[in-house]
Amino acid sequence: MCHIVAQYCRPTIIWNDSGLELPESESVVRELAQRLGLTVVVARGADALAVQMALGPEKSRMQVRQIDETCIAAPVRDALREIGAKVEFVGLRAKESRRRKMVLARYGPIYESKRWGCAIAWPMRRWSAADVFAYIDEHNLPLHPAYARTEW
Repeated sequence: MCHIVAQYCRPTIIWNDSGLELPESESVVRELAQRLGLTVVVARGADALAVQMALGPEKSRMQVRQIDETCIAAPVRDALREIGAKVEFVGLRAKESRRRKMVLARYGPIYESKRWGCAIAWPMRRWSAADVFAYIDEHNLPLHPAYARTEW
C-alpha cells in the first residue's frame, strides 16, 4: 500500500508497535521506507500482549476494546496529529475482518473521520490476498518473512 501511495505523494509511514507484531516486522517496514526515501514514525502505546496477559483469558468485550484503544488506536491517532496528517491510507483489505467490511459499507472508501482527526482512505479495500502478493512480486518489494512460512 505504501508503494502505491508513494507514487503520488511523499507519505510518512506510521508503524504501530503494539507489542503484538512479529519481531521481523519493523525491519521490513524500515527496508521499504529506505527504498522509497520515506520517514518512519513509530506509534507505540502500552504493550498489548502484556496487557492481555495481565487481564487473563476471561476478558470482556469492553476490556478487549480498551486494549485495542490503548495499544493500537490511541498511539496511531497521536502520531497522525503529531505529523499533521490530512489523510491516513489504510493498507488493509475489507475481507480481513467483518468490522472493516461494515466500516467501508457505511462510510465508503474515502471519508472524513472525527475519531481519527483526518480523512481515511482504503486503496486496497477490494484486493484479494493474491492481488497483494502479485503486486509485491511485480514491484520486487520486501516480503514479510511470516508469509514465507504459510502455505499460500
